[in-house]
Amino acid sequence: MCKETPSSPDRNEQVYQPREEDYTIAGLKNARDELFFKKKEITGSLDRTEIEIKDKIRKNQKLSARFALQKKKLFEEYLQQLDSKYLVINRMIQEVDKAMMDRELVGVIKNTNKLLKDIKNSIDLNEMENALANIQENDAKARQFNQLFHEYKIIDDDMLDQELREYEKSVFGVTASQINLKTSQRPQNILANQGITNSQRQPNMMISNQGNKNIGESSYNRKLENLL
Repeated sequence: MCKETPSSPDRNEQVYQPREEDYTIAGLKNARDELFFKKKEITGSLDRTEIEIKDKIRKNQKLSARFALQKKKLFEEYLQQLDSKYLVINRMIQEVDKAMMDRELVGVIKNTNKLLKDIKNSIDLNEMENALANIQENDAKARQFNQLFHEYKIIDDDMLDQELREYEKSVFGVTASQINLKTSQRPQNILANQGITNSQRQPNMMISNQGNKNIGESSYNRKLENLL
C-alpha cells in the first residue's frame, strides 16, 4: 500500500504572503465582530429586564422592581460603551484601508514616473530631430512639386475660346468675331499690298510658338529634376 505524499506547490505559482497590515485589519475585524455579538447579547438582556420590571410592578414587588431597574441602567450604560467601541474600531478599519490604498497609489505613481523617465531617456533626440527634419523636407518638396505642376498646367485654348464666345454673346448678343468680320479683312489687304501672304506669315508664327513651347518644357524639366 503506497503512502500518498503531499504534492509540492508549483514553483511558478506565487504563494500569497500576508502583510502586516493584513493581520492588523483581521484583528480589528475580529474585535468588531465580538463587539457586535456582545451588543446583541446586552440588547437581549435589556429586553428581558424590561419585562422583569413590569412583572415585579404588577406583583407589587417594589424592591425587586427597583433592583431590576438598576440592572437595566447598568445594561444601558454598558451597551453605550460597546457602541462607542464598535464605532471606533469601524473607523480604525476604514483608516487602515484608506492608508493601504494611498500607499498602493503612491507606489503606482512612483512606478509610472520611473517608466516615463526610462521612456524619455531611451528617446534619441538626434533621431527625433532628423525624423522631423525629413518630414519638413518632404512637405516642402510636396508643396514645391504642386506649385510647379500648377504653373506648368496647360489650359485648353479651344475651351477658353468657347467660354470667351459665351461671354461675348451674353454682353453683345453676338460674338466679337462676327462684329469684326469686316474689319478683319483690312489687315489682310494691307499685307497683300505689301506682298506678304498668309503662307509666308504663318511659318514664322509656328516657329515662334514652337520655340516658346520648347523653352517652357526645358525649364519645367530642369525644375522637376532639381525637385526630385
